[in-house]
Amino acid sequence: PTRRHAGARRSRGTSATPLSPSTACSCEAGRFMNESGKTACHECNAGSYCEAGASAPLPCKEGTFSSTSGLGSEGQCNDCPAGSSCSTGSSVPKPCSPGSVQPAPGQKECVDCVAG
Repeated sequence: PTRRHAGARRSRGTSATPLSPSTACSCEAGRFMNESGKTACHECNAGSYCEAGASAPLPCKEGTFSSTSGLGSEGQCNDCPAGSSCSTGSSVPKPCSPGSVQPAPGQKECVDCVAG
């Protein structure tokens, strides 16, 4: 008779199917993971968005902003309203300063008022 050590078990030929790294280690849209070997995803900050599987947030483009965190696509960034400007990665529109104006929405900067 063969002796077995206490706690030893014999495999019956079954094994767990490993999860695909592309699905097990991927964050959903609106979240990102910037560290290898981690399982927790971080929420994207205001002024940025994260597509599914992102390793870092991407800033909202100039002329847009987002005061909300957790955006999943660039299209969720809002156009900057008229009377303000929005640089790349803006989380709030910046009102035009006295002596400048921006009549159009979705702009990156205000322009100086014309003399007269």
